[in-house]
Amino acid sequence: MVEVTDRENRKTLLIPVDQEELLSVSVLKQYFPGTVGLVYLGEDGKETAVLFDESMKKLLPPADGWNKIFYIFRPSISAGAFLTMSRLLLPWPGYTAPLPRTFARPPCTLKEVR
Repeated sequence: MVEVTDRENRKTLLIPVDQEELLSVSVLKQYFPGTVGLVYLGEDGKETAVLFDESMKKLLPPADGWNKIFYIFRPSISAGAFLTMSRLLLPWPGYTAPLPRTFARPPCTLKEVR
């Protein structure tokens, strides 16, 4: 069994491994949707990613085994994607692209909010 924690909602579950001590990614995703892998805190205090097998369908145990707490890893929106969405949805003063008719200019600018 592997102890897996979701840091977003603090949910912790014990998830079974197979006979070869490998953890199925599909089983992990059933318990934690959106998960793309696991990380754990190494002895140096840094997060370390758990490695995949050749098929990319199972996670390999760390050298010292599954005897620690693992945290799910989900992808996040990159800064570039965020800026692209911001340009589409929240134009700011000086932005020269025409606004779609379905969007209105926000009632205040970011400078006014600060």
